[in-house]
Amino acid sequence: MTPCHQLARDLKAAIDARMLGKQVQSVGHKGRSLSYSDQPLPALIAYYNQIRQSCADAMSDPELIEVRPLDQPTTRRGRPARFTGRGYV
Repeated sequence: MTPCHQLARDLKAAIDARMLGKQVQSVGHKGRSLSYSDQPLPALIAYYNQIRQSCADAMSDPELIEVRPLDQPTTRRGRPARFTGRGYV
């Protein structure tokens, strides 16, 4: 397992823990430790997607799926507005 693949797995675990309401304080591997408690969730998601796309091993891992940002619109707009009456020029 390459270091970028392990980092992507650690980031995905941190995102999952934050989404479930668990507090993630640090993740360590081979003497390295990363703290995620102060990072906002959208920044973690963006960093995870960037690491995942740049690592071939992470892209081939079926457990590491793309995580979409949380502020994506989920509804559609309604029909266009219709004005009744006389328009003033």
